[in-house]
Amino acid sequence: MFDFIALDFETANQQQDICSVGASFVVDGKIEKQFESFINPEKPFSNTCIAIHGITQEDVTDAPTFPEIFTRFSPLLRHYPIVAHGAQFERSVITHGCERYSLQLPHLTFYCTSALFQYNYPNYKKYKLDWLCEMFGIPLMHHNALSDSAACANLFLQLLNDETTAIFPLRPTEQKRSYSGWNPIEISIQTDASEPRKRSLVMPNIQFDAFDSSFEGKRFVLTGEIGELNRDQFFDEISNLGGKVIENVSSKTDYVVVGAVDLDVVKDKDTYKTGKVIKAESIRESGGTIKIVSMEEVYQALQFDKMNFSDIE
Repeated sequence: MFDFIALDFETANQQQDICSVGASFVVDGKIEKQFESFINPEKPFSNTCIAIHGITQEDVTDAPTFPEIFTRFSPLLRHYPIVAHGAQFERSVITHGCERYSLQLPHLTFYCTSALFQYNYPNYKKYKLDWLCEMFGIPLMHHNALSDSAACANLFLQLLNDETTAIFPLRPTEQKRSYSGWNPIEISIQTDASEPRKRSLVMPNIQFDAFDSSFEGKRFVLTGEIGELNRDQFFDEISNLGGKVIENVSSKTDYVVVGAVDLDVVKDKDTYKTGKVIKAESIRESGGTIKIVSMEEVYQALQFDKMNFSDIE
């Protein structure tokens, strides 16, 4: 279980200019605080968008602009994963806003409840937010940004509380994905060749140890995907906190950090375990002190001093 921010935007037009934001801050498995605000898009509204959410130009006349809201939220968005239903949209909206106002776009980590439900529960009839909320008895006032964010938060908690689910973030280069049965996700990765190759990412079947957020003097081995940060940035963050990233697993290794893995390169095709995971399990079973921890827990602990959501008004 890890803390996160569930986020939802409503937009004024097809150019993705934001007119409303809703955020639900989740700590220790429950919504601790919520925030909502109209946003003045400083652009005309389209009738199509008004028909969806009911927000008009008059509603946002005195509302803050995107830079005013984003400046307040940017530190939190950097430090906590963002969860959204159809997270590609939220990511593109933030990217558009930063480009439009010449704001620096930080490295952000997104989880998509729509994609995760499709992957983990392939036999559901529908995966729209309102349909999933009805199925799980989650209250929803659809296209109200705050209500949508709360519903998304509760859907993500549903996934986290199910020990059979695979939880993985969106990648920066993620393109169209195919969900069919229990097949892994297909992601387009650009290589040196002219054509992108498809990689299938899966979560290994592992009994994770708890991560105690200890870095000083600890030796880390990474296996699998990191998410929005590149590997050098991830290594630097560990080093800044006194840890050391090493290449190979040994009895001197303190932590093996595991993310989603490429199905083509895993050593055990039944459990999706890499060679590093298999060796770490062998050391652990022989009485070694090595711990196998999830990428999500380490990612959240890195550089991320516990921030106080109550600071957001």
